[in-house]
Amino acid sequence: MTQSAMAMQLPPLIEMNNFESEVTLPVKNTSKVDMSFRLTAQETTFPMQGYRVLDSEASDLNISPGSVTLKPGQEVFFHIVVKDKVKYERYFHLRISGKQEVIESTPMNARANGSINFPLQVDSNLIVRAIRPEIRYEIKARRFHNLSDGYVVLMQDGNCGKARGQTQVVAQNQWAELAPKYGRLVISVGMTDQIKVIENQCL
Repeated sequence: MTQSAMAMQLPPLIEMNNFESEVTLPVKNTSKVDMSFRLTAQETTFPMQGYRVLDSEASDLNISPGSVTLKPGQEVFFHIVVKDKVKYERYFHLRISGKQEVIESTPMNARANGSINFPLQVDSNLIVRAIRPEIRYEIKARRFHNLSDGYVVLMQDGNCGKARGQTQVVAQNQWAELAPKYGRLVISVGMTDQIKVIENQCL
């Protein structure tokens, strides 16, 4: 079975803003047989830097339905609700898996009960922003330290901000190197809908 058996829109990164409380993921069975789909989640550390699992059950998420069987052409909407928003950013690894059961056994991949599983998996990461995200930082010896409630985007643009320069994601409580303090750079930090210029070398 290929991914053509499941039509869906699942980007590698989903962000839930501070004013949102639910994410909806549509899945459609585009195969010619009945298929079962399941959505699972794990709470993790920041997903862009080799994450580790904090809660394998993601107990602070409500997922419905947990699993569903769809006939060919049928569609389902998985709903993810965060039970409690908190003051700090949180991260979840999502996985939608699908399988089809074939009653008639064949030599390849056959089980004792006569069923065959064709696993299909699509992964994504959910970032739940803090209730009141705020940009906070410190700079020491040309190093940027992110003290915000979540990750930020650090932008170092040349030609007084007219030429796009280095852009990097900096996780909460992580450090990043800044360019030397000369060169007509405009250095700014972005978080959700906030952008703050922290150094303008053209002034």
